[in-house]
Amino acid sequence: MKRALLLLPLFLSLTGCEKIADVLGVNKANTIPSSSAAPVQAAALNDTYAYKFEINTQSPDQALKTWWRYLDARASANFSRCQFYIKQHANDFDVSTVSTGDVEEALKSRVQGCAITVYSREITEVKQETETRAIASVKIINSTPSSASHTVEDEKRRSKGEQYKYLIEKSSSGWKVSQVYKYGDSNKLIGKDDWAKEYTPSVESYQVYVFGDQ
Repeated sequence: MKRALLLLPLFLSLTGCEKIADVLGVNKANTIPSSSAAPVQAAALNDTYAYKFEINTQSPDQALKTWWRYLDARASANFSRCQFYIKQHANDFDVSTVSTGDVEEALKSRVQGCAITVYSREITEVKQETETRAIASVKIINSTPSSASHTVEDEKRRSKGEQYKYLIEKSSSGWKVSQVYKYGDSNKLIGKDDWAKEYTPSVESYQVYVFGDQ
């Protein structure tokens, strides 16, 4: 039982998802719209998921869009698994047996459903530096529909989005994403480059901090 309860936050944390239209290879333009797109449809409720999306690695920009379709498919799979998990384990244990007040309310709010995050991506430039290396500049906005209360500053920050660069390299089987960099004004304050790598090997660290439910 303890293991099942510990796994639930993990499933809920893995449910970010872009538009499923991209998974199906519908969007062909450099701009991936959101507000005018059809409502996001999750994968069928199941514990397994088949990764089905268009794969096109013939050029740097098509390879990048293929990468995004993969991310969308993966996020949709996680969303499907989250729904499946909640359906199967929602009644495993009544937390009111061991908690009350704010603790009970907080725990119960976590299992109300699985969330999908919607992103709008726009390729602003693709520069092919050599025959086997290209850099794509991209603006990404979190365009998830929400009725939550927010400020004008929140809206400005959301509309501004984030700046990314993608290193795309050519192999014998086509163009593929090799590294992703995210721009951050404050990166230098924490000892990072302005354009910090998003993908680095996972390294085990000595556990110092207390986190999670206590």
